Amino acid sequence: MNSALVKSDFPVGVSWTGSEIPVQSKDEYISLDEAPITTPATLREYIEQRPQESWEPEEDWAPYTGQYYGFSVDGEPLVIEEADGTAISLWRVPVEYGADTYQLKVQSSDGKTRAVTVSPKYRKHACLILDSMTEDPQTVELTGYDEEVLLSCDFAPPRAQMRWLYAVGAEWLETSSYQLQWRISDTDADSVREVFDELPVTIIDNT
Repeated sequence: MNSALVKSDFPVGVSWTGSEIPVQSKDEYISLDEAPITTPATLREYIEQRPQESWEPEEDWAPYTGQYYGFSVDGEPLVIEEADGTAISLWRVPVEYGADTYQLKVQSSDGKTRAVTVSPKYRKHACLILDSMTEDPQTVELTGYDEEVLLSCDFAPPRAQMRWLYAVGAEWLETSSYQLQWRISDTDADSVREVFDELPVTIIDNT
């Protein structure tokens, strides 16, 4: 039986080189479309579509306090109030045997409070969205140096963005002034900017 692969064996979106080697697109390679929440609008949709639970916090739950993915049991939660009066905050729920989970506290204008669970793999997106809804969103800065570009972030990028940095051979640099930094080729700057454009952050382009 002939087991050779043909183009029809691969999903739509996979391109081919002149040597008939399948090549994934950037978005497919880093699974850019897997995160269900990337903007305030999609966060609202997520809240409405996910199961609603009762809000029953315990003493060891830690609220998200804003910036640098900060969670602190004794900290003040970053609370976002929407136009309809709904107040939203994010909380980390410790799990004794396993990864911590996260819950959005959603308090409507009529005083009713409910909880919506957020998968740990999406908690960075939730943090970035809440930050973007304040007057102090997270920032990404690209600065050109000859044939290279310095990428600086004041937050740890989510998985998709990190995977693309690895793919283009970004060189990790020392942390400076609470920023994470990488050196990339100027030929990769456009693609790196594109993947960070998918996040609710401010991008400063000095290239």
